[in-house]
Amino acid sequence: NKTYTFKLQENLKYNNGDPIKAKDYVAGMLLLSSKDWTSISTSATAGYDLVGYWDYYQGASTGKDDNGKDKFDANYSVLDKKFKGVRLIDEFTFSLTIDKENLPYFYETVSVSASPIHLPTYIPGFDVKDSKEGAYITKAETNPATEPIRTVIARTINKPEDGERFKPKVTAGPYQFKQYTNGTAVV
Repeated sequence: NKTYTFKLQENLKYNNGDPIKAKDYVAGMLLLSSKDWTSISTSATAGYDLVGYWDYYQGASTGKDDNGKDKFDANYSVLDKKFKGVRLIDEFTFSLTIDKENLPYFYETVSVSASPIHLPTYIPGFDVKDSKEGAYITKAETNPATEPIRTVIARTINKPEDGERFKPKVTAGPYQFKQYTNGTAVV
């Protein structure tokens, strides 16, 4: 295995002034590597080369089908599931570990590409924690979510009228999204 550790500058901010922290990068990797994310018709290949990806993405087998292939729970969610290759070390430090089965790889830095997500915007009512088994998404201690992750992101990300996919409100850095017209973004 090979681990990349990232130490963030402590003055990074979203366009709304909130600080960008390691938890935001970890949340991005966890969410974009999940079946919950694919429920809104996108791929979930972020984290694909990391240690524990398949266990995190699909959960444990629920048995075998008639052809002898593993079956998995169609309603599986990553809530409280640990991702071994993703670690939240402290407020400004996180690490991603590539599985030895995917090494050596000339483009391995692509395997550890991560982007932050603004937790209150993307998955309000949820938080990110870490244990010895890896980082995970859990319900927030204050104002916890009452809906499943899939339901929340269908509203916060995929809603055409005001979802983050179509009209991003909170972005990394000082830029404010203004409009989207005829395939052209204006910032």
